[in-house]
Amino acid sequence: MSEAYWQDPEHPWPGFMLTFPNDWSVSVQWGTGHHCDKGETTAEVAIWDSNGLWYAFNKMDRSLHTPNGDYPYSHRDHHGVYPANHTAASVVNEYIKADTLALLMDTVASQGKKEKEENND
Repeated sequence: MSEAYWQDPEHPWPGFMLTFPNDWSVSVQWGTGHHCDKGETTAEVAIWDSNGLWYAFNKMDRSLHTPNGDYPYSHRDHHGVYPANHTAASVVNEYIKADTLALLMDTVASQGKKEKEENND
């Protein structure tokens, strides 16, 4: 892993973020206000690549899917949050247990490095 840190002390929740050598990142959060059991046995996990595209994790086949409709979403498994302009979406993976978190991190760490997209706005 190329970067790891705890959230800023000003944040009212515990958690951490990792950026792997392939430039993919994982954020693990728990506590009040997150989709988890406040860290007793589960956490809320976000995954994104070097271009900032967020992903949902499917434990059954260890696959990653974007919120652009390439996977049938279930609110029970993950939750999409869309900004007002609907141009991009973030996805959090809800109620992730420790064994699933280990699979998720291994899957993310093994992804190929993505070419960074240029922003031509």
